[in-house]
Amino acid sequence: MAQTGKVTVVGAGAQGAAIAGRIAESDTAGLVVLADVVDGRAEALALDLNQCRALTGHETLAVGIATSPEGEGYELTAGSDLVVIAAGRRPTPDGDRFTHLRANLELVTGLARQVALHSPDAVLLMASNPVAELTRAVQQAAGFPASRVIGQSPALDSARFAHFLAEELEVEVARVRALTLGWHGEDMLTAVSACTVDGRPLGELLSSGVLEDLAERTRYAGTELTALLRGSAVLRAPAAAAAALARAVLTDSGAVLPVCAFVDGEFGLEGVWLGVEAELGARGVNKVVETRLAPDELAALRLAAEGARASQRRADALGAEIS
Repeated sequence: MAQTGKVTVVGAGAQGAAIAGRIAESDTAGLVVLADVVDGRAEALALDLNQCRALTGHETLAVGIATSPEGEGYELTAGSDLVVIAAGRRPTPDGDRFTHLRANLELVTGLARQVALHSPDAVLLMASNPVAELTRAVQQAAGFPASRVIGQSPALDSARFAHFLAEELEVEVARVRALTLGWHGEDMLTAVSACTVDGRPLGELLSSGVLEDLAERTRYAGTELTALLRGSAVLRAPAAAAAALARAVLTDSGAVLPVCAFVDGEFGLEGVWLGVEAELGARGVNKVVETRLAPDELAALRLAAEGARASQRRADALGAEIS
């Protein structure tokens, strides 16, 4: 039976459409609203999702609305429990994490203000890149408590690492607990000491060289896929990650999952958005979980946090220029 919650997905391009489809088919919400600036696109995607229901067995309804930068159309999103922001320009294959950042900051901060106006009690889930910088930006623009804003990418990276481990060990992926922390992409950390297969530490099963090779492949998994697709968007795994986080929020599950969250005191760190484990519920992050790490991993996480802090300050400066 479908739930009664309401989810809005802002940005009905390929990624937003994939996320909306995953959430709808999971039947964890009563209504999914797709919002997009392209007239007709969100409406068509919603109609397409609804026409799947008899085949997939889900009851969640979808509706679409065209929006404008001035806020027209957002009234249909009012009262959302969860808002997923999937809008934004993707970095070019040869660009760095700040490619298109200025344009994306301007876009997502405007969206965040509309979300705050129409759904002041919502949880915000950022699915666009660079995740940490944009997650921080929408939290500030919306004026929400940091606990009600999360970023998606650590769940995606952890899922990718789990797949590579399962493939290497020739085991079912359900037997693997994998965890990545820190940033998304080249600065991602694999928390090997917290990873297990059937409860056994990874260090007992794979050499350090193999583990580093798998970690490296995980860091650049998105780049690998984009190259194979000749620049097209990677959709399914990011959408599955967003849907898993959405399910935890919509069902108030208390599940502990890797997310981009505001860390303030945990791990000896102060005031930085970072990939960590967090207990999730209807109000977003119930608490950041201080995962037990090996000393070298904790040192690496703290070093990554300093890089993240510098990057987020750079994004703040760009945001100040825009506003």
